[in-house]
Parts: sequence; structure tokens; C-alpha cells
Amino acid sequence: MARALRGAAGTLASAIYHTMMPVRCAFCERQCGIGRDLTEKVTAICAECAGRLPFIRANAFRAGGGPVIVPLRYTPMVRKAILQYKFGGRPYYRKAFSFLIASRALSETLRTGVGYDLVTWTPVHRRREAARGYDQAELLAAGVSGLLGVRKDRTLVRVRETAPQSKVGHRQREVNVEGAFAPAAGSRVAGLRVMLVDDVVTTGSTAEECMAILLMGGAKAVTLAAVATGKAGVELESVRGG
Repeated sequence: MARALRGAAGTLASAIYHTMMPVRCAFCERQCGIGRDLTEKVTAICAECAGRLPFIRANAFRAGGGPVIVPLRYTPMVRKAILQYKFGGRPYYRKAFSFLIASRALSETLRTGVGYDLVTWTPVHRRREAARGYDQAELLAAGVSGLLGVRKDRTLVRVRETAPQSKVGHRQREVNVEGAFAPAAGSRVAGLRVMLVDDVVTTGSTAEECMAILLMGGAKAVTLAAVATGKAGVELESVRGG
């Protein structure tokens, strides 16, 4: 009982701390939640930017035979924020990005009645993670896991360092990631509905390589989730914000 009370007190203290601490918008760096607008502090997206985000229609495209959970088009506004998150030392942007993914995923679950048993991620190579200080996809997976109340686990490892997909031509991207991933030791996905989290989807080559491994491991279904997509032809929502 004492341990449970200490745990509850710690959780409450953490919630109060994060509510009081300043939160900056992931898209413009403006301080969120000034005055009475607590929504901004929860989402880490200011009201102005929320009204300008390029939301795409649900189920705009598919990968690995299934729908993709992706809320945004990879426009210059979104690209700048994601690059700052990955390379600019702003891991705290994961709060906004995780919220966007989780919100879209929850909407789809309510629509279809199908949820998830496990949240995992597309891992970076250990050398790249060491240089950056964090794995951006793992942070997103942790955020989405917490918001959805779904277990997070490492299911994949990157066994070969590859050139960044953004530096490789579209036709070479599939070859670039072939054989770059393997199942993580001790991971179990058999019979589970898995959400695979990444930051950006363009051709989908990296995601499909990872999805194939999870499906070969017995996963019941694998759904790709990302913050944004650079795929051509995705349709924007007709009305969003102001």
C-alpha cells in the first residue's frame, strides 16, 4: 500500500510539474498555454499553428497492405519542425507529434472498433542514436503508447547502418534498407495488432521492410503510424481550423 501511495504521489507531482512548466509550440516555438488556454499546453501546438497545419484525409494511402495513420502532409512548415526535432536538439517536440499521431489513431479506432496490442518503432542505428542522443521514433512511440494506454516494446533492431533515405533517390530507397533490420532479441509479436511508429513516410520502403519482419514474426496486423507523409497526391482535409 505504501509503495502504491508513493507511486500515485509521484505521478501526481509529475503531472503538476509538467502543467506548470512552460511548453513551446513545436511549429513556431511560441510559449503555449498563456492565460486560460490549457489545450495548447496539452497538445504543445499553439492555436495559430493548429489552424494552419496541413491535415490530410484519413486513410489517404496504404503501406504493407494496410492503412497508414498519418495526420499531416510534409509541407515546409512541418518539415522544419521535424528536422528541428531530429537534428536540432529538440526532443521535447515529441509531445506535439505524439499527440497528433495518437489523436488520429484514436479516431480510427473509434471508427473501426479495432485497436492495438503493442506500439513499436522503426529504430535508427545505434551509432546514429549515440550521436543524436536519442532515437526520435522511439520517443514518438513512447508518447503514443502513453496517450493510447497501449504497451510499448522494442521489436526491431537496425543491424546495418544505411544512408539517410532523404539522401537516396526514390528508386534506390528499397535497396538501401534491404536487410537493414532484424527482430529484436526476445521480442514477441505473434497474434498481436502492432502499431509501427516512424516520423515521416515518403516511399514507404523503410516501413515496409520493418512491417514484413513483424508479419513474418506472426503479428496479426501491422499498422504504420507517422507524423507526416511526403507522398504525392494525398488529399488534404477540406476544412481545418481558421
